[in-house]
Amino acid sequence: VNFKELVETALRVLVAWNDGRRPASADLDVLKKAFPSSAKLPDDELACQVIHDLSGRAFPERAQTGTAPPVIDEVA
Repeated sequence: VNFKELVETALRVLVAWNDGRRPASADLDVLKKAFPSSAKLPDDELACQVIHDLSGRAFPERAQTGTAPPVIDEVA
């Protein structure tokens, strides 16, 4: 599974969780296999941890400089 597929899988898990649905077990299995140290976390926390862990790979310059992405103050 590549980086993009892991992010998309984690996002599907979060969307299901946000909608009050149980995420697909296949999606959870993919995340748990890719990140076994986080496998015991609740579904939503697992997905968030995966995205967090992968964010340094997607934006290595931010990880090196410590620059955080902009904060959104309001939701439209």
